[in-house]
Amino acid sequence: MPRFSIIVPSHGAAGRLSLALDSVLGQSFGDFELIPVCDAPDAPAAAVAAGYAGRDGRVTPVFSPPGAGLAGARNTGLRAATGAYLLFLDGDDTLVPGALDALDARLAETGEVDVLYAEHERTPWWEGEPANPAAPLFAGAPRGVFGPGEAPEVTGVRLPPCGAVHRRGFLTAHGLVFPDGPFTDLGFGGLVTVHAERVAVLRRVVVRHLLRRQGSRLDQPGEHHADLLEQTDLVLTRAAARGSSGALFAQLFAAVLKTAAHPARLPATARRAFFRRAAALHRRHRPAGFRVPGGSLGVQHRLLAAGAYTAFRALRGANRRVSAAARRVPRPHGLRTRLYYRLQLRRPLDPHLAVYCAYWGGVTRATPPRSTPRPPNSPRTSARCSSSSPARLTPCRRASTTPCSAAGAPGGSSRAPSTSSTTPTSRRAWSSARAACTCRRSTAPR
Repeated sequence: MPRFSIIVPSHGAAGRLSLALDSVLGQSFGDFELIPVCDAPDAPAAAVAAGYAGRDGRVTPVFSPPGAGLAGARNTGLRAATGAYLLFLDGDDTLVPGALDALDARLAETGEVDVLYAEHERTPWWEGEPANPAAPLFAGAPRGVFGPGEAPEVTGVRLPPCGAVHRRGFLTAHGLVFPDGPFTDLGFGGLVTVHAERVAVLRRVVVRHLLRRQGSRLDQPGEHHADLLEQTDLVLTRAAARGSSGALFAQLFAAVLKTAAHPARLPATARRAFFRRAAALHRRHRPAGFRVPGGSLGVQHRLLAAGAYTAFRALRGANRRVSAAARRVPRPHGLRTRLYYRLQLRRPLDPHLAVYCAYWGGVTRATPPRSTPRPPNSPRTSARCSSSSPARLTPCRRASTTPCSAAGAPGGSSRAPSTSSTTPTSRRAWSSARAACTCRRSTAPR
């Protein structure tokens, strides 16, 4: 029996599946099985998975129809797994080097646990610093094995399945599977928290989760947010039967109130019905002795318990107006940036400088060709963009295929770029592009 079974659903991530599989197969710890879950034998991801299976016997592809959703794909992988511990990755997740070694070493220290939570990074698709949401939650957790009541902040409601290793025997004994629906992660994590008796944490990042450009579907508007209430009802009903709903109640309804207070997530015709359904669940599952939190969240709890939708909507509107007013207040950093931008627009143009930029994944574009060639033996000016934010007109991106750069001519030639790769650019737009690139210039003889 392998130490780990790593289950990787591939629906919607076929283009990045090879990165996820490579990150697993490249681990120095080798006692695992890798189970890619594909839509069908003729799906694009199936060809990728079959290629890996042909090269490595630890790869065992399985199939789950797209209609079964993410929950069905993970449950298919769970049924096929034979390892002692299960790790659920998404198709665009990657394991960091040494992750399985670290997990195995921690499990050797703690002994048999039901679930081992580990840190994970949420990596922006474009630019910005990765976030580690688990680190603050682990700060107050015990060093050894503990029960859920000893660290109420460490739950599967607040941590994704990719950031945890589950003992297969524990899941099988309690019949725990991923419930159907868009919010399956929340439902599964809540059920795991209800039944887990031996829990431990690993204070080390083991998984990098890519934040997609279009964002999470759970944050998009639509009727699917009704499933959040179904998962909340499922988890709290199971928790009440075991007498352990206190911390879960607060965490689940924090998510419910966040959705109710975000009008763009729900169609206008569904907002009142969502609130009424949430209010009924709040009254039904509120544990005895529950202490309402302070601040705006506490006011929302009270309004939800009373079913006061009109007052809740008024509070939501007031909060939005306050936030909008705060955003309109000029910030010193933004003022300095605008002044610097205006100053750069007034600089004279350098006829021997070409700037190559890409914006929002578009094609690379260059400045217009020079009307006159560069004089012989003149210095060639080059620069490298150090800007971290795009400009409005002709911005530069550090996330483009090649770094945004400027040079006298490609390959040191005195010719300007060909007109096929250029676009007409006004003097003001060209100045804007140069202002966006705070360049460190260097000169070198030809």
